[in-house]
Amino acid sequence: MQLSDSVETVSGIGPKKAAELAEMEIYTVQDLLQHIPFRYEDASQVTPVADLIVGELVTLEAQVVSVRSFRTRSRVPMTQVVVVDSNGDELDLTFFHQPYVSKQLKSDEWYAFTGKVGEYHGKKNLTNPNYEPLDRVNRVHTGRVLPLYSQHKSISSVWLRRVMPEIVRRTELLPAEYLSETARAEGELASRPQSWQRIHTPESVEEAEQARRRIAFDELWTIFAALDTEREARHALEARKPVTPEHVENFTNAFIENAPFPLTPSQQSAIESLQEQFVLNRPLRQFIQGEVGSGKTLVAAYALFLQASVGGQSLYLVPTTVLAEQHLQNLRPMAEKLGIEIAPWTAASKGSSEARVLIGTHSLLHHTDSFSPDLIVVDEEHRFGVGQREYIWDENHPPHLITMTATPIPRTLAHVLYGNQAVSFLEPIPGKERDITTRVFSPTKLDAHLQWLATKIVEESTQAFLIAPLIEPSETEAFADVYDATTLYKRVTQLFPHFRIGLVTGRTPAAEKQALLEAMRKKELAILVATPVIEVGIDIPEASIITILSAERFGFAQLHQLRGRVGRSGQSGWCFLVPSPGKTAQRLRLLESTTNGHELAELDLQNRGAGEFLGTRQTGWDGLRVATWMDLPLIELVKRLYTREKQV
Repeated sequence: MQLSDSVETVSGIGPKKAAELAEMEIYTVQDLLQHIPFRYEDASQVTPVADLIVGELVTLEAQVVSVRSFRTRSRVPMTQVVVVDSNGDELDLTFFHQPYVSKQLKSDEWYAFTGKVGEYHGKKNLTNPNYEPLDRVNRVHTGRVLPLYSQHKSISSVWLRRVMPEIVRRTELLPAEYLSETARAEGELASRPQSWQRIHTPESVEEAEQARRRIAFDELWTIFAALDTEREARHALEARKPVTPEHVENFTNAFIENAPFPLTPSQQSAIESLQEQFVLNRPLRQFIQGEVGSGKTLVAAYALFLQASVGGQSLYLVPTTVLAEQHLQNLRPMAEKLGIEIAPWTAASKGSSEARVLIGTHSLLHHTDSFSPDLIVVDEEHRFGVGQREYIWDENHPPHLITMTATPIPRTLAHVLYGNQAVSFLEPIPGKERDITTRVFSPTKLDAHLQWLATKIVEESTQAFLIAPLIEPSETEAFADVYDATTLYKRVTQLFPHFRIGLVTGRTPAAEKQALLEAMRKKELAILVATPVIEVGIDIPEASIITILSAERFGFAQLHQLRGRVGRSGQSGWCFLVPSPGKTAQRLRLLESTTNGHELAELDLQNRGAGEFLGTRQTGWDGLRVATWMDLPLIELVKRLYTREKQV
């Protein structure tokens, strides 16, 4: 048997089981080995009948006294078994839909029974317990720590516990050790092959946890190794356009002289990081995280204009046409002072493909015959798929790449996710901090809130956003109480016929969306009802109120981003969070007292995992089976040991 062999090579797996396993994306022996238990139940301790506690999982060793099979009035097959333990205490066992039990359990024979203790008419019992002969050497379902697996059709935990031992006993199938004894001792790590045995057949819960920790370590190690390999391969290449230290110094002086405002310390630090990489004359990689108002665009402009100053061409990719036009207007005056041609490249407006700096949306990616970029800056990187970037990627001669996001990302996680590139964090520009008050209220108060909102709009001449997660009502029962933008739009237009109100969703045509946003910007609309499509790239200076319905459907990072849509002209702002009917508001109240994006990101990481920060499936990132991105001590251990082992 080989890891690459079909699962049908495993004893007990025929075509029918193989087909069901295929529906679980389990095709090979290796896939089956990597089907990790999601938790364990400890049934290793034997409990006498007298000590049974209702609700607990127990293992009982007892002798069968009697077995009786019959059908209930509703024709359900039922078997009643009476057993007695070594102390002489009796217990009733009930089996439903298992008529074969009467043939398998023999009177006067001893068995181990494992199940959860129930109670019927004041008398304790076990219903449908697992059972095995007491003299069986290698028990699978009783008297041990029981692995619980995700199940599908007839692929049950009981069945998998019978199949897995055959695989893990074949030591040649288990992953080989790669760590030194010193590293394993320092990290208190179990051996790799032994861990793959114990993850499926542990003798104790502690042993299972040790195995899980080692497998998690290996998953993270693989990611570090992949990042390191990519970094080394890139460092062996040359940049498309060489830059000398002298040119960088001269350009930097001119850039600072023409900048619209003085650089902050964190902007200076990010630019210094870029300078160090540019003069190495190999493809640079830089990740920049900074919330709205931290000056990411100016740092991006430095790289764009520096590349242009040596005859290179730069692309600035942003998620929306509106944001592309906004950046073009803001950067054009500075570009002209530096003698750099800058042009748009969106679906609606295309300048010269010969311009040194092109600013546009993903439509830039479909015109690779028009330009060959030397530098790409991607704003809100997770909104562009890896596959989209491949349009303009040349593995043998890749451009410089700078990725930016306003989505708060935990610093430790960022250093791991972007471990093959430099990482910079921009702090808010002093004096530009916004005063946004966040409040959570019950959906029962929504009508009163909307009336208050209308009064605010009239009295303070302000504008508001109303956000809902769904476009239309869902037919799925689980989402029946989740707010949708279409219904919300109808509701507020009926309530306030004297207001101009717009509706923007993911289905809104691009031209219509742009027209509505422009109307909002010109204060021609009082309220914009939308789905989270306005999360980034929308700048409505006069908007000061945002109400987010079914707010529990969003992660903290996304709510923080949506909150950033108001108060953008320095005015005080309001963010209201409304849970769906029947949903708790406890989690949401954390946003009332926390405005720090990094703190919220840490909370998101703990509650929702790394998916909040990774918008596209990348090999390794969201394929973790055991490791979690919230286990920062283990991440730090992997990072430390990887660096040390590589140097040996």
